[in-house]
Amino acid sequence: RLITGPHQRRAVALSVLLLASLAATNAFAVAQSYAQRDYMTALAQKDAELFRSSLGRALLMLVVATPIRSFVELLLGSLAIAWRDALTDSLLAEYFQPSAIHWLRRQGNAKDPDMRIAVEAGHFADVAALMVHDIFENGMRLLAFVGVVYTISRS
Repeated sequence: RLITGPHQRRAVALSVLLLASLAATNAFAVAQSYAQRDYMTALAQKDAELFRSSLGRALLMLVVATPIRSFVELLLGSLAIAWRDALTDSLLAEYFQPSAIHWLRRQGNAKDPDMRIAVEAGHFADVAALMVHDIFENGMRLLAFVGVVYTISRS
């Protein structure tokens, strides 16, 4: 297994938190789009009271959603670090097997292999975490706004 022990628990916990935070961020985005619709409608109808209340609600959602978006970025970085640590541990365990060390010495073409392992594992973990984030975020955004379009089409 690639990720075991504390790395696995940490990565799973961070993944669950990331999913929950992305869901909250997308829920606020949908709610904010409804609030924006309301204040734009109020503006078109020249209803000052509805405009003020709708604009206030949209601004409140923006204020609440901003820390959640920042938390998503924090979780993304933490998840990449957890994956990097797990991958580095796994690769170094394989690297320090006697057969691997002898093979690398015989080949002689790997300059500073332990440093390359750490750098490449970190790069891979960063890219993998970004990819997972993008897939989750865009999937949730698609589902959320499909729901909005469905709601609009029914009325």
